[in-house]
Amino acid sequence: MARFYAIGLFPGVTGCIDCTHVPIVSPGGENAEVFRNRKGYSSLNVQAITGPELQFFDVVASWPGSVHDSRIFTNSRVMARYEQKAVPGVLLGDQGYACLPFLMTPLKNPQTSAEKRYNKSQIKTRNSVERTFGVWKRHFACLRAKLLTDTDRSAAIVTACAALHNIACLHRDPCPLSDEAHPDVNLPDNPSQGDPDTVAGAQVRSCYIRRCFSSGNEHTGPVQT
Repeated sequence: MARFYAIGLFPGVTGCIDCTHVPIVSPGGENAEVFRNRKGYSSLNVQAITGPELQFFDVVASWPGSVHDSRIFTNSRVMARYEQKAVPGVLLGDQGYACLPFLMTPLKNPQTSAEKRYNKSQIKTRNSVERTFGVWKRHFACLRAKLLTDTDRSAAIVTACAALHNIACLHRDPCPLSDEAHPDVNLPDNPSQGDPDTVAGAQVRSCYIRRCFSSGNEHTGPVQT
């Protein structure tokens, strides 16, 4: 939590979540269109939870490119673990996700100074997941090109590349290019397609804003409600 806090002064964070598209060859047949994303090419929509040192904590690589990010998360084991409080702290996600007690998202229309500070901190901290995708795809150029294997094998390749990326992070192997040189190109979800914020999630977010982002407040641990 302390390393995440050092990024953007957002307390209690244990992971950042997002999805990125990995191009694949069209599988053909009756399921071909399921893999076609909004940009018109076939892909896997890969969900990842990442850490403050641009490492992967969890990867789900089996979903077709047309599937919304929030659906992938709702059906993931990691959501169940956070829901059951088997994992401490909270995740940070973008507006494609519903605000949940364990998943903090930005406010769509921040009004007060505290709300604006919350959004700034949330976005700055969450940016680490985008940087992780960028570094990862430059370590493994096959993830930017089109994988020519079948969908199951392509998913296995993606997962293996994530494991190898973590080993590279552990050994501090240099990235071929800086992550700012070629930022990862994701397909941002339309927030209107995502699940609505939950009442409990909005309440926890309000507690974060009141206790951690009001003037003079400083809090480095998860908010208790």
